[in-house]
Amino acid sequence: MTALRDSGIDARLTVIGCTPPEAHRSEHVTVHPQLNKAVPEELHRFEAAIAAAHFLVQPSYESYGFAFCEASAMGLPALCLRVGGVPVRDGVNGHALPPGATPGDFAALIRRYLDDAPAYAALCASARREYEVRLNWDAWGWAPRPCCAGPSRRNRGARWRDRGRVLPLRGRSRQEHTDVPLSADRPQGAGAAIRRRRLDRHQPVRPRPGGADAHGFGRGRRAAVHPP
Repeated sequence: MTALRDSGIDARLTVIGCTPPEAHRSEHVTVHPQLNKAVPEELHRFEAAIAAAHFLVQPSYESYGFAFCEASAMGLPALCLRVGGVPVRDGVNGHALPPGATPGDFAALIRRYLDDAPAYAALCASARREYEVRLNWDAWGWAPRPCCAGPSRRNRGARWRDRGRVLPLRGRSRQEHTDVPLSADRPQGAGAAIRRRRLDRHQPVRPRPGGADAHGFGRGRRAAVHPP
């Protein structure tokens, strides 16, 4: 903000989620130490701050960062560092600068878009599209589906080799683990169906019309993928 103001731009900064040191505060800085979006009044302040902003600037070290997804949902481009799993793609929903980038580097990028209104409008629209296609819970839930469409031929053969035994169906990770027994005399493909329903041990299995077998699973049962 200081670099932009020094170049003659009336830049203002809104800080959400922390209280910066007094040395970094001024009349041009608005601070919301904490906003609880479950409280309507605070949610309104959050949405108003996002609507009034031109960029989300968050040059922090993040393993992911849901704030970037929220910004894209509102068509707000994000400026960040190219670290971890930050979901910002250059020129798509913002720009990720290399670690070590200076405040002047961020200011120069902002000035570039302030001087090119059509490019800024296109970046905002692209950020919203990125949210609709990739950065939403539905996309998150469907992403692992190709990997879980069915057991590999090798694993399926091992699972059904000793017929007449009751074999536990175990996933490849703790999240996929289930202690629901799988009878070896069940038709092939049943293990794949159960595994799809048990991608996460915390997901409920929702019944729909149809009969269930002796293990509580039937052709008429399914599970929806819900975010944690």
